[in-house]
Amino acid sequence: MRKFFTKRNFIIAGLALAGLTAGLFAYGAVTGNPWQPLASLSGKNKTLALMGTLEGFEPGAKVSYSIMPDEGRAAHGEAEIDAAGNLNLPAYNLFNAAGRNLSYAIEVNEKEKPLNLAITFDAKEGRIAVQGKGLDPSAPISLGGEKTHSDWAGVIREKIAGDLNQLGQEEGFKVALLGNVATDADNRARDKVIKVLAAPGGGLYEDPLLNVYFFPYGCTDGLPGGFYSFCVPGSMMTPLIVHNYVKALMLMTEQLTAVMGSMMLHVGAMMDAKFQLETQREMQRLVAQAHKDYHPSEMMCEYGSFMRSLFSAEEKSMTEKMTMSSLLTQFYVGTAHNSSSESFMSDFNSRGQQFRTTYCDTNDNNDGLNFMCDHDQVFNGGPAGAVSREEINKDIDFRRTIDSRLTVNIDFTSTHTGGVPVRPPEPDEPETLALAKNLYWPRPLPPGVPETINDDFFKYVNARHVYAAMNVAHDSYVTIAGMKSKGHPTLLDRSGWSYMQAMMRNFGMDDETVYTWMREQYPSYYVQMEILTKKIYQHPDFYTNLYDKPANVKRISATLEAIKLMQQRDFYDSMLRREMMTSLLLEEALQPDVRRLNAAVVQDARNLQRR
Repeated sequence: MRKFFTKRNFIIAGLALAGLTAGLFAYGAVTGNPWQPLASLSGKNKTLALMGTLEGFEPGAKVSYSIMPDEGRAAHGEAEIDAAGNLNLPAYNLFNAAGRNLSYAIEVNEKEKPLNLAITFDAKEGRIAVQGKGLDPSAPISLGGEKTHSDWAGVIREKIAGDLNQLGQEEGFKVALLGNVATDADNRARDKVIKVLAAPGGGLYEDPLLNVYFFPYGCTDGLPGGFYSFCVPGSMMTPLIVHNYVKALMLMTEQLTAVMGSMMLHVGAMMDAKFQLETQREMQRLVAQAHKDYHPSEMMCEYGSFMRSLFSAEEKSMTEKMTMSSLLTQFYVGTAHNSSSESFMSDFNSRGQQFRTTYCDTNDNNDGLNFMCDHDQVFNGGPAGAVSREEINKDIDFRRTIDSRLTVNIDFTSTHTGGVPVRPPEPDEPETLALAKNLYWPRPLPPGVPETINDDFFKYVNARHVYAAMNVAHDSYVTIAGMKSKGHPTLLDRSGWSYMQAMMRNFGMDDETVYTWMREQYPSYYVQMEILTKKIYQHPDFYTNLYDKPANVKRISATLEAIKLMQQRDFYDSMLRREMMTSLLLEEALQPDVRRLNAAVVQDARNLQRR
């Protein structure tokens, strides 16, 4: 083998290749340029080799074509635009080309938008007809150098002078769709072009399709692009190349294919191993990602624990609100078994006794309440004023009674049934009601006599108007008191406030301080929202816990958004109450004008009756 690759053998091979090349060029020089004008070729039996090309179309577009002569076998097929945006249609032999007609019908489907184009070479009329549809409306088109355009529907029907004998130039007949621009692989805009080229002779002469051998160079020099071999019939070069080179190359290709096919088993095994390893790596990555995304967050557990009793606390606050509102309404209308049911004096006596023993401060009124605050009203040196200093003036001090406290120890739901007490009240219940009565109904209306109240029903309607106005007025008060009422003790140690109390220890507070701050063993809805919307963000742990996995941070963000929505709902309810109060104030402000207008209307009606 080493003796074969010698300098002498290389020189001999080089001389042989040079001789073959020189012979090919000499043959081309003798036979001449096949792209000369076909009209100069004599003889009615001359054969044309026709080739159609598509340029500038979308890569991957599907193409259907038909090459149809007026006589003989037509050629049909389908192809696909290559990555460069080009397509070469199979070459076609047209025997006895003189006086013959030939048509190209091409359909290109780009992004489900078909483009149909038919090019007909009419030898009888000496014209080339171009018909097509699927173009852009009024798109500019070049037909063999002549400018035209499609109509408003994207259709073209044009005829120009010419026939097959005029295709012997290198450009051939070209249809350029100037308005339909495509982008090639280098992102350069190109016009879509369809060309039909012709050369004398070529191919296997018993079949109209030139589907045999394509060489890098033609039988002659000067071929455009050097893709097809169009040789004049009778040339001896074509059989020489076919028999001496092409068949040998075919055998070599067959042998190489068989050898490479046997090697594909090893390549396939390597590819299988590659895909298997990639799949295992992807599965492991997904498992790791799942562990990362679904690893529990301590902060999320805290939020979940805090939420346990929030619903029951809110429901209890709504119940307390309804109960307090019902108690005040019963006080307004003088319901039986109520301090205001007999007369306003009975209510004053009841409230006066409560004031003397619970809320009175003898230092008020410049030390002038000593006799009023005396418990037995004898003024014999007995006890006077509030028994507990903490209760002084709590029936008029909104801040100490309600506003400054996070939890108010009231539970009207279990101490009253139908307005009748069923057990001793909670410590903060009397002062809460006493403050409400001083704010909204300091002096109740005397009850009407049952025998005469029906005689003047209009006055009772006016009284009920006042009752309704007071009910709207005290709604904000009872709502705040209900939100601050103590929670329900059903969940005990599993309740949300148990975990909140544990969290408050992180602020350096012991259990007694936490209890004092919350003011109750069972914190209210108000204090639980205070922790969720304010206190929890005042500790550094909240911010350090955000150094967590992205999925947990998103969950925390969604939780904060949910808490924000709950708080905004409370704001919305407060705005509704404010809107109701505003409408009531407006109605009361308009009452004098309404009364004056009603009186004027009644007076005018009486004057009309007198006439």
